Amino acid sequence: MQLSKNEIAIVKKRKSRIIVKDGLKIIEQSKAIKTVKPDVQISLIIKDNNICSKTIKLLNENNISIISE
Repeated sequence: MQLSKNEIAIVKKRKSRIIVKDGLKIIEQSKAIKTVKPDVQISLIIKDNNICSKTIKLLNENNISIISE
């Protein structure tokens, strides 16, 4: 989802928790987007803050912000 000219969001709305395995897939998607648009900021939109703390740390280390709905 395009949030602004320089920000793209990956949307994950599901009932189960987002775990490290999912975080690694999100990082792969982020890298693929950055090969096309290197200056873009990547965010993750999730439902109900349903994400594991290790995954939050992993995404933050890879400059992916988290937006909870």
